[in-house]
Amino acid sequence: MYSQYLVDDDAGIAEIARSAKRVVVLGAKGDAEPSEAAFIVPDWLRRHGLEILPVPVGADAPDEMFGVPVYRRLGDVPGPVDVVDVFRHSKEVGRYVQEIVALRPRCVWMQRGIRNDAAAEAFARAGIKVVQDRCLREETIRARAPTR
Repeated sequence: MYSQYLVDDDAGIAEIARSAKRVVVLGAKGDAEPSEAAFIVPDWLRRHGLEILPVPVGADAPDEMFGVPVYRRLGDVPGPVDVVDVFRHSKEVGRYVQEIVALRPRCVWMQRGIRNDAAAEAFARAGIKVVQDRCLREETIRARAPTR
């Protein structure tokens, strides 16, 4: 059964956000677009200790973002990955399923406003946790907040 990989409960989301260390940002935007969520979220994560691996989708993307080299394809990202944070339109997520599954991240995180149930099912069937329509920055803030 794959449904246990479809994470939509607060505790499961908090565990993923709290444990993420190495995050691939699919659709990352550089500082030329500082008001875009695809810049704001990974920049905040980087400034709070996470390793960010940007994978922009435009051919005109710079060679470096967030102080690190960009990767032109998901398949170029080396080593283990905790989360692939997706900043692509919902209907475009499906085109990345094979590449993301081949990367074998612990989780695919579709940012707020992004939901693709068919892609989520494909990731879950491959044993990859999936979060949809949630902001990784906000959930990381919530997960790391001190408890009383």
